[in-house]
Amino acid sequence: MRIDVAELLKRIGADAKVETEFKLSFDKDELEITKPISLKAKLVNTGEEILMTGKVKTTVKLPCCRCLKPCEVKVESELEERFKTEAGERIAEKLELEDRDFVSALSKGRYIELDEVLRQVLLTALPTKPLCNENCKGDETES
Repeated sequence: MRIDVAELLKRIGADAKVETEFKLSFDKDELEITKPISLKAKLVNTGEEILMTGKVKTTVKLPCCRCLKPCEVKVESELEERFKTEAGERIAEKLELEDRDFVSALSKGRYIELDEVLRQVLLTALPTKPLCNENCKGDETES
């Protein structure tokens, strides 16, 4: 997913809202997304960076922690990310900030690339013990 922020970069303090649904796929061994990702976010040009705040929602397929059968689980997370502008890069150089002090630079100076950001946000929002249903008793095979 790519967002063009060229208009935001023209004026410090400029903001924009993004509401979109889109499909993304990752390695199924890591994260299997079964429904489109919903993104509602606000972007603000702070001068040094583009600040993105909002919410991301989707549904993923995970094994039930009790019976191990695949189940669909809704995942939702708040989002707050920073993307370094060219002005931010110049300031970072003067202050000797390192790349790890920012999420990433804008792609080609005007695009926010969200695939990796969303992958990380969704992975950290996964439930630790997903259930296919609240009454799941686990594997009920006869012994």
